[in-house]
Amino acid sequence: MRIVPSDVGSVRGLLELHYAGGAPARVARVLAAEIDGELAGALAVSYPTLNASWRESAWPGRFGGPDKREAAHRLNREVRRISRVVVLPRHRGRGIATALVRAYLRSALTARTEAVAAFGSTSACFQRAGMRCVARVRSARDGDLLRVLRERGIDPATLVDERVVDRLPREAGTALVTWAKRARATRRLARPDCLRELGALAARSLAARSGVFVSG
Repeated sequence: MRIVPSDVGSVRGLLELHYAGGAPARVARVLAAEIDGELAGALAVSYPTLNASWRESAWPGRFGGPDKREAAHRLNREVRRISRVVVLPRHRGRGIATALVRAYLRSALTARTEAVAAFGSTSACFQRAGMRCVARVRSARDGDLLRVLRERGIDPATLVDERVVDRLPREAGTALVTWAKRARATRRLARPDCLRELGALAARSLAARSGVFVSG
């Protein structure tokens, strides 16, 4: 296996396989993993989002303070986010994701690196590469949908059942469509006629919390 510098255009097809869908915004670096000259995996690094409640746990006092503008400048100077790690299905289980993360951390763009992994299957590579888990968090859109479902006595796990989805009250159906609109990966399904598919996707998302990993 060989890990080499790359760019979004060269790995765009692979990035489409990520659960978030497509390339992230403000990409700062891309690495590609090649096996026998063929693309097997890719890692993308982006600028961090400005607001993340868990950062205080990761780096106490570093990115807070009364001057929000200065805090934002400091964050952009000192932190980059590993925003995508994707491996082709036929190459999974071979340590490629871990190798990509390690390769980036060896020559990271900033002193601090963060990553948010939505599913447990994608968390191990960060810890194996030496990052530490600092939080388990739920996305804002998941939290809002969960609140609506709970208010109406709906168990999120039952959304995998098409019969349950077909009987959802109007408010819950609207909440599902709104949930879909709030992420690129599901935006194309943000229609009332896609509620069955959205129900299954939402049930999966609500079943797990994202893991937050940092180094530095």
